[in-house]
Amino acid sequence: MTKHTGQKDYQCDVCQKRFRTKLFLFRHMDTHAPSPQYSCPVCGKLFSSPSSRNRHEKIHTEKAFKCNICGKAFSQADTRSSHVAHVHMNVPWPKRNRGRAVRRTNDE
Repeated sequence: MTKHTGQKDYQCDVCQKRFRTKLFLFRHMDTHAPSPQYSCPVCGKLFSSPSSRNRHEKIHTEKAFKCNICGKAFSQADTRSSHVAHVHMNVPWPKRNRGRAVRRTNDE
């Protein structure tokens, strides 16, 4: 059994921060690992997952969702719905989405 001395015997080789246990040091090391980034081949925008990048890439190639009011085209149905609600129906933009569902308008 180890004594609770508060002594920090494990040191990070990158930033020299010290930890009481090897486990705490191990968890800390993740803060120094670069997060994987996936870039859009068209505009270079970075994403943390390939699925986010793939969804984004469609804005450069596919615009299948047209606004029935002004004709503006969107690559995603939810973006078109948001456009209709906020631009044509004057629904105010939410100040902040605090985990609640954002009201959307179905214009189809």
